[in-house]
Amino acid sequence: MRGRRVRVASLCALVVLGGLVAFLLSRPVDQGAIQVNSPLLGTRAPALTATTLKDGRVSLASLRGRVVVLSFMASWCASCGTEAPELATYAWHVHTTNTPATILGVVFNDADAAVAAFANHYGLTFPLLTDPGGTMANDFAVASPPVTIVLGPTGRVAAVLQGPVTSRQLVAVTDRTLREAA
Repeated sequence: MRGRRVRVASLCALVVLGGLVAFLLSRPVDQGAIQVNSPLLGTRAPALTATTLKDGRVSLASLRGRVVVLSFMASWCASCGTEAPELATYAWHVHTTNTPATILGVVFNDADAAVAAFANHYGLTFPLLTDPGGTMANDFAVASPPVTIVLGPTGRVAAVLQGPVTSRQLVAVTDRTLREAA
């Protein structure tokens, strides 16, 4: 009798495990963010000077000649947690290859301390810009994170990406933007 219960329990466990495997295999592979055909494309980015979480200052004008990646993020955003390691990888790629690009995080409707803890958890070393009142989000028509805006070397919007980006996507967009600017 005991042996039969063990066999039935084992069979049930295998069925459940098989169902879980089938479910996981049927899910679509994450392809990264979706490139949006935004009315911002080709327009000049607004003149922007912002304070970083570490009390520094950043202005977009001082970054002319470089590709600028603006990543709108929040600690409460689950997709931002998915995206964060990819942003860290991209930042490392830019640093190690001397690519003329800069990545900036923009705090979206979140407490600075929460985003600082989020950045620390994911190892984000790039500057995080505060956005009191959501001025930058409004200027770039960002309704909810994650959204990534890529500016070309002349300060014009080159790409708008909705959803969690991958480092591979950012490298491709950066390379394309630099080629088009040459």
